[in-house]
This record gives sequence, C-alpha cells and structure tokens, in this order.
Amino acid sequence: MEGGKFFNADTMKAAVNGEVGLKVFKQMLAENKFMPPGVEQWNFVDNLAAFLQGTTAMTISWPPYGRWAAGYGSGEQALKWVPKSQVASKVGYALTPLGCPELGVGFDLSVSATSKNKEAAYLFIQWLNSKKISLERVQLPYTLRDPFRLSHYASEKYRALWPDAPAYLDTIKTSGEKGLLDLSLLQQDKYDEAMTKAISSLWAGEDPKAILDRMAQQFDAITEKVGIENQKAVYKVWAAKPGVYPQ
Repeated sequence: MEGGKFFNADTMKAAVNGEVGLKVFKQMLAENKFMPPGVEQWNFVDNLAAFLQGTTAMTISWPPYGRWAAGYGSGEQALKWVPKSQVASKVGYALTPLGCPELGVGFDLSVSATSKNKEAAYLFIQWLNSKKISLERVQLPYTLRDPFRLSHYASEKYRALWPDAPAYLDTIKTSGEKGLLDLSLLQQDKYDEAMTKAISSLWAGEDPKAILDRMAQQFDAITEKVGIENQKAVYKVWAAKPGVYPQ
C-alpha cells in the first residue's frame, strides 16, 4: 500500500528491507500506541473478545467478525467458544485504510494425482461449489467460508439473515473488487514463515531495520534454493495479475 515491491523483478533480490519496508514497520509500531496495552501478545480470541465486548472500537480480522458481532450463529454448539456479542446492531463494515484490503487466496479444492476415484472427487468438488450448495455453505455460521460469488452477495436469503447483512455483503463484494492478492510463489509457505517471524520479532522489540535485513536474507536464500530463474518466471506471471500492487 505504501508503494513497495517484494522483489526486484530483474534480479529477484528481495526488496522488503528498503525505505518503504522500514517506513511500514515503524508505522506498525506507532499504531500499537493507540491500542490496548499488551496488544502485541494478543491472540485471535483475545482480539475477538475485546471487540465483541465493545472495549475496542475497530478491528481487522480473518476469520471475519462481522457475522459474530451481529450475534449470527450464537445458538450453534460449534460456536460456544465465541464470546456473546455486546455490540449487535452497533457494528458497521468498511474497507481497510487506503481502500485496498488483503484478498486472501481462499480455500482450494483439488483432486490428488494418486486418487483412485478422480472423477468422483472432481464431481464432488463441482457439486460443492455449485451456486445452490455454495450459497448454503457460506451461510453456515461455523464454516468460516466468506461469500465469493456474485450470487452470494445478491442472495435475498443471505441479506435477510441479520439487519446489517446487506452492508456486510456489499463491503465484502467491494473488498473483492479492490483487494490486493497475497504473494504466490514456489514454496510460498517459506516466505510466509519468514514474514511471520519478522512481525513477531518486531513485537518483541527488535530493531526494525535489522529485522528487515534478516528477512531479506531469508527471502534470497529461499529464492536461490528454488532457483532464481524458476522463481523469476513465476513472479512475472503473478506480478502481471490485476490486484497485485495498488494501481
């Protein structure tokens, strides 16, 4: 969002430790000063409880809190661990600051190459993602499946599930149109792990520049192990997609 790039597209050298990366890390540290004390140690449930109890004014999260904040699914046995919402009917939905939220890679369904029932598995996936069945799935409060089809956003049944459901669905639809894609490369999980550790080190109080330099070194090591030319080709395809970097 600040105009940085993950890599130098010509050399595939990591660019995360440049001026933009350092600016972002310093901004993240500054933002914590406006959050509850000890927020660096919070987990998913800590954040959820604070928001549903009304002790925090805004939050960004996945899985999405929108339905739970409205009290949707509060009677489900599978959701007994979710704190009772104290803010139902008081919640609004909006895009993240600067208007381009993360557009996660979603859930993938695939058929194993070693499957003994490839056709049946494919047909099951086709059925699961059909308009009718997928609409039923995304309405289940315990599935954590976001709506993802135009027919989901437009569904009168979904839009009637709670008073603010239309605003919730409209915001998710806009997020999908304006959101930025996750980085997606060969052995992407290794890059993700390096980023996760970097953020943890930031919360632990380490020097932002030192953290970013270390993350860049880890990125370069992963790229070299995968093969620079192989990764460059994959990155080129990914970087050409709409929604990769802000326009």
